[in-house]
Amino acid sequence: MMRRTPGRATQRGRRVGSGRLVACVAFLLALITLPVMPIICRAQESPGPQTESTTTKTTPTLGDSLPATRSHTPCLPDTGAAGDSSGVARASARVTVYYFHQTIRCPDCIVIETIAKDIIEEEYAGLIEDRRLRWQAVDFELEENVGIAQAYGIESPSLLLSRCFGNDETDWLILAEVWDMVEDTQSIADLLRTELDILISKK
Repeated sequence: MMRRTPGRATQRGRRVGSGRLVACVAFLLALITLPVMPIICRAQESPGPQTESTTTKTTPTLGDSLPATRSHTPCLPDTGAAGDSSGVARASARVTVYYFHQTIRCPDCIVIETIAKDIIEEEYAGLIEDRRLRWQAVDFELEENVGIAQAYGIESPSLLLSRCFGNDETDWLILAEVWDMVEDTQSIADLLRTELDILISKK
């Protein structure tokens, strides 16, 4: 019995069938890989974790010692009480209340600054006269104030208390809570008085 050899039409049909199978497999692979590709691309384009993101920044608390690497000290030379022309420096504790602000001020910023300044100038006038206390408003966006702003890590308006003994800063504290008290000015005043009295009376 003679074996029948497939004709050209049969072979062509097989080739067409194989081509369709390959096309179907390629289409299915495309459907599977397309949703995954954007994820892979985003993962490749995303930068690695930044060093700063792993560092926890905390607001200094009263009594914290200052790091030895500080590049700026706000303490001014102490030449004694007002009217003392001897020029002989004496070791004494002095407190500075800084209000760091931007060039363009927001309404809440003005409220906090006004309350703090009024309390210091009206209730602590004797300490100001003795040069044991001073008020200092600082525009931290100005080039000449970049050093002190960076020393304290100031990036937004802040009310800060600093205590110096002699020419060395011993304590500093940012009163971050005042921004939650804008609607309660009495609470701002009470907080400032409390923290200020602690620094002034500290031995």
